[in-house]
Amino acid sequence: MKILMTTLVVLICLIDMISGQACSNFGAGQSVNCNAASACQWTGSASDGQCNCASEVKLDILFGIDTSGSIGRSGFQIQKQFVKGLVDDGVANGTRIGFYMFNTVINRTKELQFWDKTVLGAFAEGMWWSGGWTNTPQLISYGLEHFAATFDAERQQIFLIITDGNPCLPDSQGGCPQTACQYKTQVFQAGVRVVVIGVGDGLNSKYVKCLTQSDSDWIPVSGYSEAAFATILGSLSEVLCPVSKEFKVTEVKASRKSTYSLTDSRLTRFVEVYNSGIDFNVSDIGITGLIAMTRGQGPAVTVTQSQYLVFYDASEAPLGTAMSTPTCHLCEWSQTDNRPCDLSACSTWAGNKAYTGTCFCGNSIYIACRGAGTAATCSQNAALSGSNVYDGCSACEFSSDADQIKDNWDITFSDATMIDTVDYGATGTGSWISVIPGYSLE
Repeated sequence: MKILMTTLVVLICLIDMISGQACSNFGAGQSVNCNAASACQWTGSASDGQCNCASEVKLDILFGIDTSGSIGRSGFQIQKQFVKGLVDDGVANGTRIGFYMFNTVINRTKELQFWDKTVLGAFAEGMWWSGGWTNTPQLISYGLEHFAATFDAERQQIFLIITDGNPCLPDSQGGCPQTACQYKTQVFQAGVRVVVIGVGDGLNSKYVKCLTQSDSDWIPVSGYSEAAFATILGSLSEVLCPVSKEFKVTEVKASRKSTYSLTDSRLTRFVEVYNSGIDFNVSDIGITGLIAMTRGQGPAVTVTQSQYLVFYDASEAPLGTAMSTPTCHLCEWSQTDNRPCDLSACSTWAGNKAYTGTCFCGNSIYIACRGAGTAATCSQNAALSGSNVYDGCSACEFSSDADQIKDNWDITFSDATMIDTVDYGATGTGSWISVIPGYSLE
């Protein structure tokens, strides 16, 4: 199955995503309010205890700490205390944390690791200002290398960069200003979430903001003061202490191929999402648009952090007899670490274009849905497909497969409160490509 490639990395955020409440905002005597807040837990006595993050989302957080000359000694002391406060009580349980200090050169001070809390606090307290230029491009390069070397499919990777200036180096190294945007594609393809805390007015967003995948991941701070840094704690709590459903729509095939050969029964429609947030049950989400599924009616199956979830149209029967299922035997797969798609169960056929069967990613969950008015074969196909396929034929339905849907479709995922929508429209917009029926967008 040939894949058409374009950028469709859309973050779908559900429940409490942006308006976060930092656990550290709850001080002495506020134990009740702390325990009532999402992902916060009070430890110690009610009068002199502490409110800490209690999220169980697995994170890898690499801090990129600017130590260049423009920050100054006093500014760096404020920045250091801010970072210390974050790692002391504002980070999810089980988080691996690393620190890269950067100025003219990159000091890969501490690579991602688990920490004893006392040791972590002491390290943060001991960070020091060195001065120099601002080598942000090399920071991104080194960070991507480290994330690739330490990749764990069960963990969300976050690159949290604190900087006050444009990328800038001596004339012999390219001069000023420079840009880090040449790493944008690599960042997106690696699935690394870049969050930039831009301090003051000396940083032009066009040189670095390109690395973020959401406006909420560009966090401006007015200057180096405790009060200014305190204003962003709520925004950072969503990043460092996540409690919301959070996933990316990673691939969509909106329209099947109109003419099939004898071996093309696998060219079915599907929507694939990647869960980078908390574990959630499929029955707790609703879908409208390209797929319709009422919240509470979906299969009762749990999608864990770092799993893929694929909804596919199991009702299509191109020749009246062939089973309609997607296949991933041509998906990217590394035998050494089974990523990003675990094809170990069908390794014999992985990468073989002549293979006529089906192969599912072992680390994914598949939901069989009916097609509009053609539900007869859905449950039968679901039963034949595999152990990680769940019958959603009575719950989810793909919309009509008219030719025009390939260029004009939308899909909305929702839970009890917040709704976000992916609205794809290629015709006449100039911003989307027109897709050949039977091909997908990734």
